[in-house]
Amino acid sequence: MKRRSLIAALLLAWLATGAFASQPQQPADPEINKLTVKSSFDEHVCGTPGFKMRTEFSGKAIVHVFTEKNGNTRTLITQANGKMTFTNLDNGKTVRTTMAGMSMTERNAAGQKLWKMVSGNRWHLNLTGEGQRYADVGRVVWVWSYDSQGRSTGSRVEFESGLRSGNISPYLCEVLG
Repeated sequence: MKRRSLIAALLLAWLATGAFASQPQQPADPEINKLTVKSSFDEHVCGTPGFKMRTEFSGKAIVHVFTEKNGNTRTLITQANGKMTFTNLDNGKTVRTTMAGMSMTERNAAGQKLWKMVSGNRWHLNLTGEGQRYADVGRVVWVWSYDSQGRSTGSRVEFESGLRSGNISPYLCEVLG
């Protein structure tokens, strides 16, 4: 969905800045930012005819940025706690989910591997009278590889645990449609 595309775009933009070091350095103390986050976007979902859905997030995040002494970013840790609301803008139906957990992104000193680990409660849908319809809780670790020019050469899931129901989109289409 658009949220994952946005996260991927931000991550790739961060990587493209050359923010990671090519030579190992001793890490400096982390920079810690406490943020209140409120964002939303609208998108057409669920194929044809589908509907227009608004996705809103509001909550708090703590972002730890670990840099090497030369200023290159090495590790980014984000702890978030908030609510995600999905609304069908055609019929007004809405569902909410709590998002709580952390993610850590780290690149090796040579700049040719990137690890992204997410743990906690990423998504879940519990419906009154029906119980749990979707869950993505636990931990997953992705690894991306890059060539010497910084171009992606592939990715894979290295580790996965917990309850993962797959893509949330079909569940949202069913519940909100």
